Amino acid sequence: MLRHSFKLLQRRGWLTSDVSRLADILHVTVLDGLNDRIPDGIRFHLDDIFIDELDQAAGSSQVSLAHFVL
Repeated sequence: MLRHSFKLLQRRGWLTSDVSRLADILHVTVLDGLNDRIPDGIRFHLDDIFIDELDQAAGSSQVSLAHFVL
């Protein structure tokens, strides 16, 4: 899911509004540290794969991680 989200962002030119929307969605769902219903393992997995998936999707595109800082 994450890689395909990044590929969609790449096709759309890494628009700041799109990147911010994805970051917001991740923050209020999977990355919500106050939601006890989401296992820590899911958060750790996302943390583990995030940079690799972004790197693969971005290819030679210039992408700033600053857009994803929550």
